[in-house]
Amino acid sequence: MTLTDKRPTPRLYAAEGAKVIVHGRNAERGAKTVRDIENAGGKARFIAADLADATDARRFADAAGDVDVLVNNAGIYRFAATADTTDADFDEQINTNLRAPYVLVQKLVSGMIARGGGTVVNVSTVAASTPAADAGIYGASKAGLDLLTKLWADEFGARGVRVNAVSPGPRNGFGPNGHTGGDRQRRDVLRLTGRQLRQRRDPDRRRRPTGDPPRRLIRFARRTPRAADRPRSRPWCTSREISVRRAAR
Repeated sequence: MTLTDKRPTPRLYAAEGAKVIVHGRNAERGAKTVRDIENAGGKARFIAADLADATDARRFADAAGDVDVLVNNAGIYRFAATADTTDADFDEQINTNLRAPYVLVQKLVSGMIARGGGTVVNVSTVAASTPAADAGIYGASKAGLDLLTKLWADEFGARGVRVNAVSPGPRNGFGPNGHTGGDRQRRDVLRLTGRQLRQRRDPDRRRRPTGDPPRRLIRFARRTPRAADRPRSRPWCTSREISVRRAAR
């Protein structure tokens, strides 16, 4: 399964037995994703929403109802030098990449806690921790999401909600015209991804596994014990981040 668009994630969840809620601004694409899932024997429904708008994000959360696994994967990036960015560039990226996850967690996690537990997976980026050319706003928005991941893991962990982040490396194909940055941005992101993968190691000193980001999202969601199964002697704080990279075709 290749990352030519964002549909692999909901398809993989459906294959695991989840009832998937697909969201997006494009109803036609959303309906096709739902059909693909249903044709494969899964269950899904589509809710149109522009998560850059806080009011629409709250409406989406209300329409979604009970959610046990929240994947914050809505994102946008506009590569440009600081002097060339506009207020609209700033607002669009911050609102989509940072405020939308905040609003959804604010609206949905209380229900997870009431039902005994749940999972939040935030889709971040390797550019959040190592600068890439002309990606200041984008990197800052995702760095904020990384901090929220750690904060939420501490805030909600003892009450049964696991919070983690997955940080994909560069890929072609996420936008209508593929990678939207220039050659310089692509070179810098590839460089920083390679360095991070060399530096990030588990406590047992083995390199963290890399691979397909959607499958990492599934892995995080699977490992959610019920609140009653966890030791009560200490908080259940995870906030793990895994960097993943797939070579461009």
